[in-house]
Amino acid sequence: MGNPKGENRVGEGDVIRVHVPCGTVYLEGYDNIDLPLHGHYLAAERRDLVDKNWTQVEKYYARELSEEFLLGIGENREVVCDRFGRMEDLDYSDESVEEIVCIQGLEHLTADQAEKAMSCWNRILKPGGLVRLSVPDMEEIMRLALAAQGSERDWYYRLIYGSQKGPGAEHREGYDRDKLRGFLARWFVNVDINYANWHSYPTIIATARKLFPDAWPRPQAAKPHWHWTCYHEYRRKIFGDFGIKQGDKVLDIGSGCDPFPLATHLCDMSLENNKERDGRPLVRDERPFVAANAENLPFADKEIDFAHCAFLLEHVEHPEKACSEIIRVAKRGYIEVGRMAGDFWHLAGHHHRWYCEVVGKKLVFIPYDLRFREFLWQYRDGDLAKVLWRIVHMPKDAELATISQWFFDHHDKLFIMFPWRGEFEYQVIYP
Repeated sequence: MGNPKGENRVGEGDVIRVHVPCGTVYLEGYDNIDLPLHGHYLAAERRDLVDKNWTQVEKYYARELSEEFLLGIGENREVVCDRFGRMEDLDYSDESVEEIVCIQGLEHLTADQAEKAMSCWNRILKPGGLVRLSVPDMEEIMRLALAAQGSERDWYYRLIYGSQKGPGAEHREGYDRDKLRGFLARWFVNVDINYANWHSYPTIIATARKLFPDAWPRPQAAKPHWHWTCYHEYRRKIFGDFGIKQGDKVLDIGSGCDPFPLATHLCDMSLENNKERDGRPLVRDERPFVAANAENLPFADKEIDFAHCAFLLEHVEHPEKACSEIIRVAKRGYIEVGRMAGDFWHLAGHHHRWYCEVVGKKLVFIPYDLRFREFLWQYRDGDLAKVLWRIVHMPKDAELATISQWFFDHHDKLFIMFPWRGEFEYQVIYP
């Protein structure tokens, strides 16, 4: 949408997009916000600065942010904005904002301030509202700083600590990809890391969306590992919210270390033994929890509106009993279980009794050959497993990121994704 440069376009009925902190970039079509500091002006007062700093979100930086340019930024840089405000205290009505753009801003907040900012953003964003942000890639910057010599390190110190040349010009928190994903996933879904870095220095670029109505229960204590966040995102891209409505009783069977985000009730049998969760502890939060075996669920017939069961059935002793119980207690649901290809890629079948395939509309459980399980055991903790894990879950460059993205984009080729309603067919092939 176009608007005259320097005119605050936010009014009743308008689509509200927020850019905070705007710094020396004045975005067309956004409500540009920054702190009320010396050298910061309102657009209504300084149309000349609007013309100077004006650009569009697709071409965020009108001039290249070179190392020399950034090192020269000081307290006298001129900022123009539509209004003054703070990232953690934006004055908008609940669920009124379509999009928030925050480029190189989050690192200027303390951990507590960042928490307040995310809570504020979650409040003002509409369901489905978009967050676009970037922060310095602290892991990569520190690696380059250690490799640099002498005065070359000044550039990386600037990226780590900020310019320190004026109020608000210091960095108070640092993020790597894993930390940023986990942090954003506490408030938003569809957290995505974009490896096409358009900054001139190591940067993490992320997007996320608000898709949870505030009335729905959400895990506050749980901080999922980011690769589980990716799995939840992929399912959401295909199935949306599975048609789950507010008020539905949603059971996560085998909730483990990363419960289903839309679950209202959790269920798991391994309370202390974390062996089959790769050592990660069971997550317990404010949601009701039931300790039970999937082969004997303590729920009435069709008591559950939606049953979620992911990466559990390959572990159970009798899949037919678990499937029968899931059908008995739930009206509909979703099952996800590994194919042999997925287990091989993860070298994870060493503690799986079964792998699955779908024949027609039937879920078929096939026992693992003992020799194959021994093969996976042999390599599970070796260098090969570690390399595969890093490629998929912690890619260090754009080339490896392409492989990682392929893995998540073809999740359905490596794992069975099986929504069902009423009942479903299943078969267990015993050796």
